[in-house]
Amino acid sequence: QLTMDVLRGKEQISGFKNRFPAALQAFKDGVGEVKRVFTESVDAIKKETQMYSAAVGVPGLIPIQYIFDRIFPSMLTAPFESALQDALLEVAKDNAQIKKLILKKFTMGDVAPRILEARLFDLGSCDMAFDLEM
Repeated sequence: QLTMDVLRGKEQISGFKNRFPAALQAFKDGVGEVKRVFTESVDAIKKETQMYSAAVGVPGLIPIQYIFDRIFPSMLTAPFESALQDALLEVAKDNAQIKKLILKKFTMGDVAPRILEARLFDLGSCDMAFDLEM
């Protein structure tokens, strides 16, 4: 607390001389946290890189877009609507201030969004994930 008072300028006149040592102490206290967060970030990037299999170029986007155009409005609306309803129920259940949430209308439109980029992730022998930028 003394360190923070000195840094904020709330110290007594006699404590003014302690501003640089207090700043140095605050720096030392925060280095461990910065190091931990940086290490976690680098580890997350490494794990994502290990899973990353391929980037789909422009020629590969054409068949993906074709499939997406065909399945988007008709086949994906029901699963998306169901997932959204489940999410609203969970939010209402987890928050005591919300009595209920009702999804009155849901539509995904008539035209599928344009896919700008696609990345593939290998998740094992039988699983693969797609990351689409639209």
